[in-house]
Amino acid sequence: MTNTGSTAVNITGWQVDDGSNGDVKIALRGVTSIPAGKSAIFFESNASGTNDASIKANFSTAWFGSATPPAGVLIGAYGGSGIGLSSGGDAVNIFDAAGSRVTGVSFGATSAGVTLDNAAGLGSLYLPLPAISTVSVIGTNGGFRSANNLETGSPGNIVNNSGSFPAWLAANGFTSLGKDLDSDNDGLSDLM
Repeated sequence: MTNTGSTAVNITGWQVDDGSNGDVKIALRGVTSIPAGKSAIFFESNASGTNDASIKANFSTAWFGSATPPAGVLIGAYGGSGIGLSSGGDAVNIFDAAGSRVTGVSFGATSAGVTLDNAAGLGSLYLPLPAISTVSVIGTNGGFRSANNLETGSPGNIVNNSGSFPAWLAANGFTSLGKDLDSDNDGLSDLM
C-alpha cells in the first residue's frame, strides 16, 4: 500500500478484505502510519499475530538478504478467518477505521515468483474494482530480483533502478555490511 500524498497517513484501525469486498474485514497491524511517498507491505499471518515475527523475518531474508528489513521498509500483517488472497484471482480492499472503503483493486491469476506492478496507482472506492494485470519487471518501477533469486517485484518501493538487488540497495541509501566478498564484481559485497 503506497501513500502517494504529500503528508503522512494515519492508518490506525484500518482493515483489509479480499474479494468478498467488505463482508469480512480484518484489522491491519504492525504499521500505524505511512509517510508521504512511502509504501507499506502487509502479509497474511494468523489471527493472533504469533506468527508475524517469523513471517516478517523469512520475507525479509528472501527479499532483502537479512532477517531484519532495511531501515524505512514498513512491514505489517493481517490475519483471521474469512480472508485469504488467491493466486487464481481475487481482490484487495482497504477500509478506514470507520469501515469505509478507501481503495480497492482486483487481479487475475498470477504466476509464482512474480508480483504485480501497480505503479499506475489503480484503485477505486467503488465496485467494480479496477484490475491490476501488469507484472513486475526488473528495472521498471523499482522492480528487482529478490536476494534469494526466486522472485521479482518491488516490495515496499516504487523507484527506477537497474534491477539488481545491490543496485536497489544503493539507490535506497543502503550499503553492504560485508567485507572483501564481491563474487559478481559489481562493487558491492555479497554479505548483506
